[in-house]
Amino acid sequence: MLPPPILDLQSLIARFARCAAPLRVLEAGCGSLPMAVELGDEAHLVGIDISERQLRDNSAIAERILGDVQTHAFPPGSFDVIFCWDVLEHLPRPVSALDNFRVAARADGLIVLKLPNILSAKGLVTKFTPHRFHVWVYRKLLGYPNAGKDGYTPFRAFMRWSIAPHRIAEYALRHGLSIEYEATYEADRQTALRERLRLTGRSWRALSELSRRLTRGMVDLEGTELIIVLRNERQPAHTGNRS
Repeated sequence: MLPPPILDLQSLIARFARCAAPLRVLEAGCGSLPMAVELGDEAHLVGIDISERQLRDNSAIAERILGDVQTHAFPPGSFDVIFCWDVLEHLPRPVSALDNFRVAARADGLIVLKLPNILSAKGLVTKFTPHRFHVWVYRKLLGYPNAGKDGYTPFRAFMRWSIAPHRIAEYALRHGLSIEYEATYEADRQTALRERLRLTGRSWRALSELSRRLTRGMVDLEGTELIIVLRNERQPAHTGNRS
């Protein structure tokens, strides 16, 4: 069953599509798998990825762009909706990607970001531990024997502070974007790991309360995933390629 924030997002996109169909949609960092959100049969889906193999294997997209979302110059105002799903955390310059999305979104268009919440325990551990530790967790604790191999998660994560929820909100305020929707929720993998380690019920509530007290409410143990939808309140000028 999908978590409530994903269902809320699905409803939001459905309402938007009724007013703007057929949608022209960009999936930034599309990979090889179909999107997690239904767009309807009439949506025209464009995918961009740095992997030629991933692009080739993705049968859901109608147009393919081999490129880097941090540097690719999209035509201004060319998309109704831009999805960036679990990508920003892997970029050394995520703000450059946001700049390009802002240019590419049409006036009143949506930029849908889904990413790890860096201000969660999971997010902070990911940021401050080496990639080999992430691979070990996936293999030994989560049961993914191919983790870390070519084409398999986890991929290297930079987890820049610029993708923290409040920093994205500040970016939106500076650049004429409004926040249409924002929510956090717990990743299925963390829920499964907690249950395996018996961190549930009273013990989990006590640990969560201790974390809130020690961090003055800054770190959220349970809200590991962030969804934030930005609306382009004005049509930005084209900023061109970035190196």
